[in-house]
Amino acid sequence: MVEVHNCPDKALSDGAQSLYPEQFEKMMRDIDVLAPVIGKSVSHRTFNTEKAGKTQSHSGESLAFDYTSPLAEYVNTHSPVVCAYSGGNGAYAEQAIQHYFGKTVTPLAEHNFRGVMDAVISGRASLGMLPIENSLAGSVYENYDNLARYEDIEVVGTFTMRIEHSLLSVKGSSPDKITAVYSHPQGLAQCSDFLAGYPDWERIETDSTSSAAQMVAESGDKSRAAIASGATAPIYHLEILKSGIESNPRNYTRFVIIARTGEIVASAPNTASVIFSTANEPGSLYRVLGLFAKYGLNLTKLESRPVPGEPWQYRFYANLTLPEGVGSSVVAAERIRSAIAEMKDKNRAGNSILDVRVLGLYSVKE
Repeated sequence: MVEVHNCPDKALSDGAQSLYPEQFEKMMRDIDVLAPVIGKSVSHRTFNTEKAGKTQSHSGESLAFDYTSPLAEYVNTHSPVVCAYSGGNGAYAEQAIQHYFGKTVTPLAEHNFRGVMDAVISGRASLGMLPIENSLAGSVYENYDNLARYEDIEVVGTFTMRIEHSLLSVKGSSPDKITAVYSHPQGLAQCSDFLAGYPDWERIETDSTSSAAQMVAESGDKSRAAIASGATAPIYHLEILKSGIESNPRNYTRFVIIARTGEIVASAPNTASVIFSTANEPGSLYRVLGLFAKYGLNLTKLESRPVPGEPWQYRFYANLTLPEGVGSSVVAAERIRSAIAEMKDKNRAGNSILDVRVLGLYSVKE
C-alpha cells in the first residue's frame, strides 16, 4: 500500500510516509518497466482527471499508460473510441488493446494487418494496434512496409506485452495424434524449439493465431492443433495440450498504436520513428548516423527494407530517443525535432539523404 498526498505536511494522517504525486508517477513508471522483465503486467483499476473544472471518474480497468498523455486525452474526449486489430477473439493484439486501454476503447477485429490500416483511414476505427517486433522472431516486416505505404497513418504510441503460446486442439486429442499445426508465421517462429521436436508435423500459416484456433475448432479434427494464446481455448472450446511452448519465456512483442496523421499530436515527444533513404555512395549512412549523435539521440532501432519497384534500393527505418536522465521531455522534443529538420534540409540539398519521412512523434515511458 502506498500513501500519496499533494501536500504531505497538511495530511490528516501518515503525511511523513506519503509520496508526492510526481514521485508516485515515477514509481509507477519504474514498475511498468520492471514488470515485463519478471513476466508480470500492471493493472490500473481507477483514475481521476480534471477536465474543464469537472472531475471525470473511470471505473473498472482503465488506461495502462500515462493518463495525462495526448493519446489518453484523445480517448477521454472522443468516447466511444474504436481500436482495430488483426485477428479474432482472443488474438494477442486484442489482449494488447485490453491491457493498454482497459475497457475505455472498443476492439474491432479485422482479417489482416492491411485491414487495420484501412479501418483507421476510413474512420471505422480511430486507432489501430499492430505488432511491429518480437524479441524472439524479430521484426514484423509487413507492418514496417505498411507504415511506409500508408502516408495518412502515423505512430502515436507503443506497448510491449509478454507473449505465452500454447498448443491447442479439440477435446480428446494429444501431441502424439497431431499431424498438422496452424499458426501465424510469427507464432510458428517463436515456437521453433518446441516444433523441432515434432519434425513430421505440417506447418500451416494463418492470418493470426486466433484464426488458427478457430480453424482447428471448426475442423473437429484431433490430428490438427493450433499455436495460440491459452486465452483462446475457452473461446473456441479447445483444450490446452501444452502451455509455455515459446522458445524462450522472455518472449515479448512490441506493438505500435496508430492513428490518422495529425489526429493526435504529442506536445513533448521523447521518441521519433522515421524512414529515410541515402545516396548510393561511401559514407552516406555514416553521415546520417553522425547527425543523430550530434543531437545526442539514441538510435534504438535501425532496419533496412527494399524499396518496392526499385531493385537493389533500400530505405531505413529508425527509432530515435533521448537517453534517460539526459534532459526533460521538452529538451527531448527540441533535439528530436531539430535532428529531423536537419535531415529534411539535407534531403532538399541532395546531401546524403534522398528521402525522409516521419512515421510518428510520440512519448514512451519505457
